[in-house]
Amino acid sequence: VAPHNETYNFNPGEDFTISFYVNPISASGYLISKSTTKTLIKSPVNSQIYTTGSSQPTDVKDVDSYPFEVFMKKTGTPPQRNIHFRRSDGDIVSEISCSITTGSRVTITCMRSASRLEIYKNGILQVSSSDNTVGNTKNNSNLYIGSKGEIGNYFTGSLSRLHIFNSSRTNEQ
Repeated sequence: VAPHNETYNFNPGEDFTISFYVNPISASGYLISKSTTKTLIKSPVNSQIYTTGSSQPTDVKDVDSYPFEVFMKKTGTPPQRNIHFRRSDGDIVSEISCSITTGSRVTITCMRSASRLEIYKNGILQVSSSDNTVGNTKNNSNLYIGSKGEIGNYFTGSLSRLHIFNSSRTNEQ
């Protein structure tokens, strides 16, 4: 987990790229997300507190808007392992997905470029679709790697060379 950072709040009209190597073992789990959970420090009540650590951080649910989630999920018949890339403005969710093989390392690039969501696998475009979000996608959530808010949907496998850019990238990049 990385604490909330405003730099990862990509709103409509802002391009960004998330790139990483992944070698999934299981067919489901969150790879990276800035959604669901934020950390607060509860304010003390008006009376004396005798409990040690009363100002400890507490994780709570955040708003329904989020700039990005990248996760794996088993879908369809016969079951197919897919990687999903989505974002939400609280009302509209834009999501794309493509198949992925478990047990082998692959480079994944999820990009929002010129109002489109795209997923590249080993540098080759797999899927592209319109980003329909129009409202604010920012939130105060932490950045989670390998889970969705450290409360579930844990990723099993390896994840390395994670990069988040505040712009889209070319094929050469």
